[in-house]
Amino acid sequence: PQSAELLQNFPNPFNTSTYIGYRLPENAKVQLSIYNLIGQQITTLISTTQNAGYHELEWNGCNELNQQMPDGIYFYRLQVQSDTEKSEITRKMILRR
Repeated sequence: PQSAELLQNFPNPFNTSTYIGYRLPENAKVQLSIYNLIGQQITTLISTTQNAGYHELEWNGCNELNQQMPDGIYFYRLQVQSDTEKSEITRKMILRR
Protein backbone atom coordinates (compact mmCIF):
# COMPACT_ATOMS: atom_id res chain seq x y z
CA PRO A 1 0.00 0.00 0.00
CA GLN A 2 1.02 3.63 -0.59
CA SER A 3 -0.42 4.66 2.79
CA ALA A 4 -1.68 2.89 5.91
CA GLU A 5 -4.87 0.86 5.45
CA LEU A 6 -7.38 -0.07 8.15
CA LEU A 7 -9.56 -3.04 7.24
CA GLN A 8 -13.12 -3.70 8.38
CA ASN A 9 -13.19 -5.88 11.48
CA PHE A 10 -14.36 -9.48 11.10
CA PRO A 11 -16.82 -10.71 12.10
CA ASN A 12 -19.03 -7.65 12.27
CA PRO A 13 -21.38 -7.67 14.15
CA PHE A 14 -19.53 -9.82 16.67
CA ASN A 15 -20.36 -11.55 19.93
CA THR A 16 -17.29 -12.57 21.92
CA SER A 17 -14.36 -11.22 19.89
CA THR A 18 -13.45 -9.65 16.58
CA TYR A 19 -10.29 -9.25 14.52
CA ILE A 20 -8.97 -5.93 13.22
CA GLY A 21 -6.42 -5.95 10.41
CA TYR A 22 -4.28 -3.16 9.01
CA ARG A 23 -1.40 -2.69 6.60
CA LEU A 24 1.60 -0.41 6.94
CA PRO A 25 3.66 0.64 3.90
CA GLU A 26 6.72 1.29 6.09
CA ASN A 27 7.86 1.03 9.69
CA ALA A 28 5.74 3.34 11.82
CA LYS A 29 4.52 4.28 15.28
CA VAL A 30 1.06 2.75 15.60
CA GLN A 31 -1.79 3.15 18.05
CA LEU A 32 -5.07 1.26 17.74
CA SER A 33 -7.79 2.25 20.21
CA ILE A 34 -11.47 1.42 20.74
CA TYR A 35 -14.07 4.13 21.49
CA ASN A 36 -17.73 4.06 22.47
CA LEU A 37 -20.50 5.90 20.65
CA ILE A 38 -19.95 9.14 22.60
CA GLY A 39 -16.21 9.16 21.93
CA GLN A 40 -14.87 7.85 25.24
CA GLN A 41 -11.78 5.70 24.85
CA ILE A 42 -12.54 2.13 26.01
CA THR A 43 -9.16 0.48 25.49
CA THR A 44 -5.94 0.67 23.51
CA LEU A 45 -5.03 -2.58 21.77
CA ILE A 46 -1.54 -1.51 20.74
CA SER A 47 0.75 1.49 21.03
CA THR A 48 4.22 0.77 19.68
CA THR A 49 6.46 0.89 16.62
CA GLN A 50 5.78 -1.83 14.06
CA ASN A 51 7.40 -3.03 10.86
CA ALA A 52 5.84 -2.58 7.43
CA GLY A 53 3.34 -5.24 6.40
CA TYR A 54 0.06 -6.79 7.49
CA HIS A 55 -0.90 -6.85 11.18
CA GLU A 56 -3.98 -8.20 12.95
CA LEU A 57 -5.26 -7.72 16.50
CA GLU A 58 -8.12 -9.30 18.41
CA TRP A 59 -10.53 -7.31 20.57
CA ASN A 60 -12.46 -9.33 23.15
CA GLY A 61 -15.17 -6.72 23.76
CA CYS A 62 -13.67 -5.63 27.10
CA ASN A 63 -12.38 -2.32 28.42
CA GLU A 64 -8.95 -1.56 29.97
CA LEU A 65 -10.11 -3.18 33.25
CA ASN A 66 -11.12 -6.37 31.39
CA GLN A 67 -14.84 -5.65 32.01
CA GLN A 68 -17.24 -6.73 29.26
CA MET A 69 -18.72 -3.83 27.34
CA PRO A 70 -22.47 -3.72 26.62
CA ASP A 71 -24.08 -4.24 23.21
CA GLY A 72 -23.71 -1.29 20.93
CA ILE A 73 -21.80 0.55 18.27
CA TYR A 74 -18.08 1.09 18.80
CA PHE A 75 -15.37 2.76 16.76
CA TYR A 76 -11.78 1.71 16.28
CA ARG A 77 -9.12 4.24 15.31
CA LEU A 78 -5.71 3.56 13.83
CA GLN A 79 -3.16 6.34 14.28
CA VAL A 80 0.02 6.02 12.23
CA GLN A 81 3.14 8.18 12.30
CA SER A 82 6.20 7.47 10.16
CA ASP A 83 8.86 9.48 8.34
CA THR A 84 6.50 10.10 5.41
CA GLU A 85 3.00 9.74 6.86
CA LYS A 86 0.84 10.91 9.72
CA SER A 87 -2.73 9.66 9.54
CA GLU A 88 -5.81 8.59 11.48
CA ILE A 89 -8.37 6.14 10.14
CA THR A 90 -11.60 5.26 11.96
CA ARG A 91 -14.14 2.51 11.31
CA LYS A 92 -17.36 1.36 12.97
CA MET A 93 -18.19 -2.04 14.47
CA ILE A 94 -21.15 -3.55 16.29
CA LEU A 95 -20.97 -5.63 19.48
CA ARG A 96 -24.04 -7.87 19.89
CA ARG A 97 -24.01 -10.22 22.89
